[in-house]
Amino acid sequence: MHCTSERLRSLRTVGAHCLREVIAQPPAKLAGLATLCATAGAWSSGDETIATGLLIGATAGAGVLVVGRIACHQFGTTTARSKAAVALSAAAGGGLAAACAIGNEAAVMATESMVAVSAIALCAARVVAVRSREEVPPWINAGCVLAAVAAGVMAFCAFTIAVPRGSRAIHMGGGPDGFLLARQAGSLVEALAVEIGKELLSGCGPSVDRRGLTFDDRIKAAAQGLLPYIAACVLINGMAAPALLANGDGVSQDVVFEDLVAAVLVTCLTNVLRNGVNATVVIHTWDGGKRDGLPDNPIDYQAEPKTMLGRAATIVDRWAVRSLLMAARTATYVFMRTQGFSIEASAMVAQGKYAVFAQFREVLADLMVGDGWSPQVLVHLRETDPPSRIDLEEIEAQFDAQAVELEFERVLQQAGATA
Repeated sequence: MHCTSERLRSLRTVGAHCLREVIAQPPAKLAGLATLCATAGAWSSGDETIATGLLIGATAGAGVLVVGRIACHQFGTTTARSKAAVALSAAAGGGLAAACAIGNEAAVMATESMVAVSAIALCAARVVAVRSREEVPPWINAGCVLAAVAAGVMAFCAFTIAVPRGSRAIHMGGGPDGFLLARQAGSLVEALAVEIGKELLSGCGPSVDRRGLTFDDRIKAAAQGLLPYIAACVLINGMAAPALLANGDGVSQDVVFEDLVAAVLVTCLTNVLRNGVNATVVIHTWDGGKRDGLPDNPIDYQAEPKTMLGRAATIVDRWAVRSLLMAARTATYVFMRTQGFSIEASAMVAQGKYAVFAQFREVLADLMVGDGWSPQVLVHLRETDPPSRIDLEEIEAQFDAQAVELEFERVLQQAGATA
């Protein structure tokens, strides 16, 4: 009976997560679509200079914020060298974000390659460290970063060599450029509206908070939901939504709100499914992955309430991450459309790539606030080095219970003889 009650609670909680998405997503999607249409109108009326400047500035600012805040926590700000590393990282993030905003697909591929290689390399290093019971050496982290930079440079060069010069980027100034600008502007507004709605609704109804898991297990939980999310993005956003575009997507003709609204609203289902799957995974991961001192039932865990300033900071951080991912997705889609690919093919590729990175966007937001690898790696005790954590398994292995028992009996016998 108790088991059935817990299952019902879990189902209600997952349903609440889905319902909050149903409430938050449609208004945000419509706001983004309205911005898309308004920006397309501004472009056609000759006001593209101001609109383009605002778009590039906002996207570059998001890149500076995301990369800069992560770099602050990873490199620190105590020395001149670390401050220089943070500044260079933030500048690189802003530059790559601006390049994505104007449709430079080479910059998109370079950025995606760097993120993918660094994530895989750091996760592999973490797994090896856990199995060997040693901390990850600093030179390993540095090597992972250098490998990621090398992968980005190689991806950029490969794209530059493979694609003709005139087709490498969509240059602002004519043709489908207004379509690119309009979609990028709509994505910025949609991302902000989504994060505001999600934060306002976060306290409504039962929920499970992934922050109750260790950082390692948050990554594992996100990875478990990756394949369902990719499938949803490709099938719903890449196939079902384009099928509802009776008059095209606006890349070669005027953008009309009524022509796009049905396809835009259908994409809300992807986020509903994603949040339902992620909530289910967190519930099932809770027993083995929760942080110390938390309740056994994830539904009973309540994080500390945020101040208004804290909630605003959360919205800005998550808006920055979401908007960067959406800018890269839009650049890929528009690039493929201008190269002659169909709406369906362009959408499937862009959505599939987006899903791989977007599934981990909460992890990026965690890194921005200083969360990192959980300090659970055991280190071997040495006489010359102070221990960072007591290795209980090693102590138990050296503990001889039989010898202690014999010694205890000998002491008792000596005490009896003395008496």
